[in-house]
Amino acid sequence: MLHIELPNLNERKGIFQVHVRKLKLNSDVDLDFFAKQTPGFSGADIANVCNEAALIAARNSKKSVGKEEFLAAIDRIVGGLEKRGSIISPQEKKVIANHEAGHATVSWLLEHASPLVKVTIVPRGKSLGAAWYLPEERQITTFSQMFDNISYYDSTGQSDYTFTKPYSEKTAQEIDEEVHKLIERSYNKAKEILLENKERHAQLAQLLLDREVIFAEDLEKIFGKRPFGQQNDSIEASQDSTSNDNKQDVNSQVNNNGEKAAGNEENSAQPTV
Repeated sequence: MLHIELPNLNERKGIFQVHVRKLKLNSDVDLDFFAKQTPGFSGADIANVCNEAALIAARNSKKSVGKEEFLAAIDRIVGGLEKRGSIISPQEKKVIANHEAGHATVSWLLEHASPLVKVTIVPRGKSLGAAWYLPEERQITTFSQMFDNISYYDSTGQSDYTFTKPYSEKTAQEIDEEVHKLIERSYNKAKEILLENKERHAQLAQLLLDREVIFAEDLEKIFGKRPFGQQNDSIEASQDSTSNDNKQDVNSQVNNNGEKAAGNEENSAQPTV
């Protein structure tokens, strides 16, 4: 069997360039940004993104394909069809908003968490809501990076897999104990952050209830700039015009608690639900 590796960042940009040749594009289309948004995508996935973006533009009687259509296409391929018609009670919606705001709050205040792209409580596929991140593609992951990403990651809805264990039951028990310690430590860290930022978390959850979709700059207004450098700058600069368009769209309309690991929510622009 021939194993073919998935394309890296530069290769994904090249694949996008091939598939957009026949499309009339808006000036706001940034293929570098889309390549960063699609880690784990195959060439066929990227082709589907371009086709879906063109279809979305056509459905909305647009003469060209813009960033908004590409982002909507990526959302659909990663998360499934949007389900705005789903019947969700006000109390359920509040629970979902608090859940997703919790992901966003914790990740915003962790040094090694992937940069946040947006948070939504619009149901999509099997998900009732999701926080989307832009995972860094790296060859080596440090313990601190792994720990921070575990602290805001929700595995709800993930499939269970059974593997053959090439080690003894005693070793398996030791592994389980260490994993339990790591999960417990991550849980306590997340809980500590949420308790220390209870009011701002509540403010974020209410904003999410009001808008249904919020972006990184909305969190910055509540929490301030992330205290760990400018790792959000690259995505904020690229999404400014899109987020403004989307928020106008969202404001004219009146959102699983499961995540995808970056790979995942939490890893293509990855949603954590």
